[in-house]
Amino acid sequence: MSCARALEGLRVALLAPTLGQGGSERQLFYNVCALQGSGAHVRVFTFIGGEFWEDKLATQGVPVLRLSLSSRLHRISGLLAALRRDPCDVIQSFHFYGNPYVMIAGRMLNLPAIGALRGNLGDELAATGRFSTWLAARWMKVVACNHRSGVEDLARVGVSKDRTYYLPNVVDTDSFSFVPRKRPASVILAASRLTQEKRLDRFLLAVAAVRKCNSAVSAWIAGDGPERAKLEKVAAQLGIASAVRFLGAVSEMAPVYHQADLLVHSSENEGTPNVIIEGMSTGLPVIAVGVDGVSDVVEHGSTGFTVPPDDSEALPSRITELLENSDLRSRMGGRARAKVVEDHSPDQLPGKIAGLYHLAGAISS
Repeated sequence: MSCARALEGLRVALLAPTLGQGGSERQLFYNVCALQGSGAHVRVFTFIGGEFWEDKLATQGVPVLRLSLSSRLHRISGLLAALRRDPCDVIQSFHFYGNPYVMIAGRMLNLPAIGALRGNLGDELAATGRFSTWLAARWMKVVACNHRSGVEDLARVGVSKDRTYYLPNVVDTDSFSFVPRKRPASVILAASRLTQEKRLDRFLLAVAAVRKCNSAVSAWIAGDGPERAKLEKVAAQLGIASAVRFLGAVSEMAPVYHQADLLVHSSENEGTPNVIIEGMSTGLPVIAVGVDGVSDVVEHGSTGFTVPPDDSEALPSRITELLENSDLRSRMGGRARAKVVEDHSPDQLPGKIAGLYHLAGAISS
């Protein structure tokens, strides 16, 4: 049976605690589009109304139902009441925080329940509470991970690999189109929320080291967050303030990727960073700290370089290597685009989702 036929007519309930501008919410939208394109009927539950992706889901004709913010008990009772009024065939969480709600709904309504792990498991457990997430991980029918290291992490805490599923992030390869870069390289880009775990201080230290040998290099930082003032101070202390542009929050990233020559990702932990996939889709070679799901995307020596988190010299060394070698940049950029098209295109999603729902028992083979 084709993927489209397998999903056709399926009633799907998706839980996304927020619909803000984060990477998980973008992936939710891609999955909704894939499900609708395959003939499934989709609705989305959330805890916070009026956020960025709600309007975009509305334009797709997807109902968005807000659950109570007053208490966890009110949220689960509201979810159960809604699913009793209008039943579904499968319920899926799109964030680790939502797993207990989906698990309880699945158990009480006898539904296939699918959980999510999109980030570092240790951080998720610390943020959401170990008991409820432990319970959900063991009672959930399947847990979908957007990075292969998540499968291994869950196995170490007792979730068998036959109850986990790798569901990779995707990117709109038409919007993030490939651009050959034949100019001399000078712009190093970092793109992320400006939070402590993203380690933009590590990025700035690498830029300062590179500029000691190449003063023409400039750095762009796309994104905003609570660490911005601190990072601006670090840039000034390193003597590179005039070479660093803080772009703030950027609504359309494709033009920024197109103007950059290298993408550097310095985060301390990650699931699968959307910014890496987006940048690679435009033909950017990537240099990234090799944590969690980064190595699923950045193939060391092929589409870019991964560096150890505890090696302070590796990041500036690899940046310099790519800046000075236009042929290597071009080859890596071309292979980066090809990998995204092959492994992270929305065209792959219907088949991946069908495999996930089959494992959960929501559809037959």
